[in-house]
Amino acid sequence: MSNNKKLVSLITLIFIILAGIAVYLIVYSFDYRLTPFSKGTEVSNIYIGGKTEQQTEEELMKRVNEWKRAERIIEVSYQNQSYTVEIDPNIFSFDIPNTIDSIQNGKKADYEKNINILKVTIVSGKENHINDKLNEILALVNYKDFDLEKVKSYILKKVTFLAKEIYVDLSMAINLDSAKLNKIQTVKSSLTGYQRYNDFNTLISRYFSEPIEIKAKSEFSLNQYILAAYKTYAQNNVIPKIDIKDYHKIFQYYFNEEELNRIATGIFESIIKTNFIVERVHISKSLPSYAQLGKEAALDIELNPIVEGGKITDVEFLGIKDLIFYNPNGHSYFLKIIVNNNQLEFQLYGPDFIYSFNENIIIEEILDEIDGQLLTGYFFKLERISYLRGNMVEKRTLMEDFYQPYYLSM
Repeated sequence: MSNNKKLVSLITLIFIILAGIAVYLIVYSFDYRLTPFSKGTEVSNIYIGGKTEQQTEEELMKRVNEWKRAERIIEVSYQNQSYTVEIDPNIFSFDIPNTIDSIQNGKKADYEKNINILKVTIVSGKENHINDKLNEILALVNYKDFDLEKVKSYILKKVTFLAKEIYVDLSMAINLDSAKLNKIQTVKSSLTGYQRYNDFNTLISRYFSEPIEIKAKSEFSLNQYILAAYKTYAQNNVIPKIDIKDYHKIFQYYFNEEELNRIATGIFESIIKTNFIVERVHISKSLPSYAQLGKEAALDIELNPIVEGGKITDVEFLGIKDLIFYNPNGHSYFLKIIVNNNQLEFQLYGPDFIYSFNENIIIEEILDEIDGQLLTGYFFKLERISYLRGNMVEKRTLMEDFYQPYYLSM
């Protein structure tokens, strides 16, 4: 083969290789026009399986434009009240090219892992738009310590998925550290002259060393709380065996009936002027000296001693009467119980309520003649009246019961 023919062959080979590389690069560069995404692929809950990148771009642009053309309302809830604000959808910027470039084939959207979601930011200069709208709501709320960045992040997440309706619970943004220090009210009960003052003080410090957390949207049972506290203490401490004839010594380790009732009464009084829902409450046979008519709560935990060889080796408990209530708010409250200067104190901490409360006690005398003696008992009904910005919004009966004449001791 002549040198010219060799040169032509070499040039032809080089041309073919370069042409092949060029074709590959062109096909690779425009692969979205040729290769569809595999089954199961989605972007922000928009299914794109079987679509090419070009088709995906068109679909995403279509969805975003439709979302921006509609009116966008954010409904903010807080303490069972709802507020609505309108936001401008054009403050959100959607980066479609970057979204497509970052698609992981065959995967579903995962916001937390930043997988297959629409890339959304707030347009420069519009960062305060949402803050301004939220501040309109905060002006109606008594408590002010909220982290609005959490709310904005949540809204941005909803926008990422092109949510048609955006609902936000403002409770998510409460600064819990400061809420735990925000005392709402204190209820006090005198312990002056109480013979078991020292033992009672010790038991309060033991079983209520930490504030009770009344959890968000949860039911609270005082019986369950105390029984759990008893169990925890017994697991971590050795309780000495007590001679059966010294049964009363058991109350060095557990509350007696009166003390349980004092605790229940104080807690009940602490929640009267809240929006908590009272689900179960009992009263004693006679009105105790430490309680007000209509504001007493009784607790009954039966102690069943296990006796071996004349000694109490263990105690079983049976909760009979309970105090149960429900916290309907999206955030917790905290109840601290202490003994201070001959007073049993119940301190409620948490965000201020948007409501104000009044109580109304309806009392009717019950007359009965027993053994020729005319005795007086009482029927009572305790009502809570809730106001929002001066307007009554609810009247709720918290308790309705009576002390029979032959049980009454006043």
